[in-house]
Formats: sequence, structure tokens, C-alpha cells
Amino acid sequence: REYRRVRDRLIEAKRILPVEIAGESRWIAAEDAAIYRDGLGVRLPPDLPPAFLEPAQSPLEQLSLRHARSHGPFTTASIAARFGLRSEGLEALLESLARRGRILSGEFDPRRTGREWCEPEVLRRLKRNTLTRLREEIRPVEGEVFARFLLEWHGIARPRRDTAQLERV
Repeated sequence: REYRRVRDRLIEAKRILPVEIAGESRWIAAEDAAIYRDGLGVRLPPDLPPAFLEPAQSPLEQLSLRHARSHGPFTTASIAARFGLRSEGLEALLESLARRGRILSGEFDPRRTGREWCEPEVLRRLKRNTLTRLREEIRPVEGEVFARFLLEWHGIARPRRDTAQLERV
């Protein structure tokens, strides 16, 4: 309910706009209206302030970089589907961004095959989070826990008197 109340206030103040992108209803910030109009051909309401209607510089580049900053590794097909564009046309733009070091190209997600794109800071954050999670998995246990493990491991906690136990030790 709170979400709707805030959304309605933003609509009333003309801070956000309902638009259709790739056949889906979405909300965009009013100040980004020209980027979506010039980059994706989004139709805008006529009552927007003129400041929001100034021609956008490199609108598809801006949209692609925003997408890269807020998503993990993505494919050309996934970003093309999100914006309702053809993959072939977007591929050249993504390659240009990669040449300039704005995004990286490679195979980042081991569950996928083929080329993916990722913003460098997003990749650094993913790597940091992964290393933190892996370090947590191998962190040392308390001495008591380790001592119990050793007693179990060596068969001292529950001794057996057969030859199988001797072979295990």
C-alpha cells in the first residue's frame, strides 16, 4: 500500500512516467524521458517540461551503461530483449563500449556459454562477494569442535577392537 501511495504522489508531481518498452508497461524518471524517446522511440506525454525534452546525447549508450551498472553479466540477446531492440545493432554498440573500457567482454557466468558483458565495478563486486562467501565456508572452527572432530576421525571417541578399525586408523 505504501508503494502505491508513493508512486501516485510521484505521478501527480510528474516525476515518473508510465511508458511501454518492448511490449511491457514500465515507469521511468521524467528527467530521463528524452533518453528513452531518442534511444527506444518511446512515446511521451505532451505535457512534459521542455527541459526534459532536450535531445539526448548517445541515448542507447546511456541506456546500455545503466543496464550494465545494475545487472550482473548479461548477454547481447538479454539486453536487446529488455529494450525491444535487435541484437545485431546492439552488438556493435557493446563492442564499442568494451573497446573504450566502459564494459568488459568475456565468459563470466560458468552456467552459460558464449560472450557476455559486464561493467567492471559490478564484476569487482561479484568477485568480492564470492570470495567473502568462500572464505566463510573455510573459516577455522573453535578448538572444542576441532578436538571432537579429531577424536571421531581417529576412532578414539568410540573405540572398536576389530581389524577394520586398525586398517582405518
